Amino acid sequence: MNSILFRGGMYGDLLLGMIDPTALIKTKNFELEYKHARCADRYIKYTRTFMKKYYRYTEPQKQKYYDRFFDHDVWTSTHDTDYSYKLYKNTIQIICSNLDMHESFAKRYYRINQNESGSVDEYAETLKGWQLIHNFPKRFDIKNIHSKTQFIKDVSNFFNVTDTKHMETIYDTHFQMFKQ
Repeated sequence: MNSILFRGGMYGDLLLGMIDPTALIKTKNFELEYKHARCADRYIKYTRTFMKKYYRYTEPQKQKYYDRFFDHDVWTSTHDTDYSYKLYKNTIQIICSNLDMHESFAKRYYRINQNESGSVDEYAETLKGWQLIHNFPKRFDIKNIHSKTQFIKDVSNFFNVTDTKHMETIYDTHFQMFKQ
């Protein structure tokens, strides 16, 4: 089990869908539709994204959640920085070394989360501060997110993916659908 730790707006769900095809489903028949994150033209299994809403769970509940995946070759996504320190060997922190891009991530965050309060400028500053304060041993830089060829190469090299066809399909579909 591995986790992708990221802040909202920084393409963590896209990355999850690109590197772990088993996290994606095509069905639209959900009892709780609102709980499913999107990636390209698919949904992400809710069980892979529980910890995006980490504040809803106690420490024992979080441990139970991660224990169920521990012996499996799967990826999850999380916004829970503090708990991720307990799993730092299995956590990839998403960062962006191009600080000028943080404003676009903040705009994307507010476009996706329309009910959130705050300003784009303030959120962009929190993104910068978060990646400066929290420095996990494994960090993936998304500075090339808007350059398909380079981003696919970055993802392939970092995550050791040899067959990039799935990654390219998810990337293309995502950016065609959301035109970001």
